[in-house]
Amino acid sequence: MFFPYSDENPTRSFSLFTVILILVNCVIYYMEVFGQPAFGQLINSYALVPCNVNKLHFYDYRYYVPFISHMFLHVNIIHVAGNMLFLWIFGNNVEDVLGGIRFYAFYVLCGIAAALTFYLFHHTECTPIIGASGAVSGVLGGYVVLFPSARIKVWFIFFVLRLRAWFFILLWFLLQLSNLYGEQSGVSNVAWSAHVGGFIAGFVLIMFFKKRK
Repeated sequence: MFFPYSDENPTRSFSLFTVILILVNCVIYYMEVFGQPAFGQLINSYALVPCNVNKLHFYDYRYYVPFISHMFLHVNIIHVAGNMLFLWIFGNNVEDVLGGIRFYAFYVLCGIAAALTFYLFHHTECTPIIGASGAVSGVLGGYVVLFPSARIKVWFIFFVLRLRAWFFILLWFLLQLSNLYGEQSGVSNVAWSAHVGGFIAGFVLIMFFKKRK
């Protein structure tokens, strides 16, 4: 058990857009479980399924929709809760630096980059990808650039560790890389390549999005 639950990095203002993103993801998950259409139909329409995308033309808007819509769907309560916890821990501080509108644009672009990475690895397959983890991985990439020395509180078995952000996020990134083979061989059903692509996008894009002093 190695899981972050908080950081020691206070914000200067209320992180409105982070909260909105969390609420939107939770509301959409509620609709997945209790609303209509059925979950399978949502997957067909809004998940990123490479073989379905390949059937569409570039000039058809439906070609582009899944690259954004996939990041607001989740498989189960653990999936959405884990992503939203990571988004809250790391997103509020990144939003504090970028401002709300820039943060939202940064988040969506990281999610698109994550989806494109997955698509490149699986462009002929019919394996769907859903979840905010690619976009959230981008937020981690931005966080480690902005706050490398911040302390992250992490549960480790029965202990609480206070790790530097650069160290925790490095461990996290190495874990994503180490699981790429499992994804490619079909052993894992987690889109590790999307995590890697989203993180790299966030690490680079934060340089352009942060406000100039």
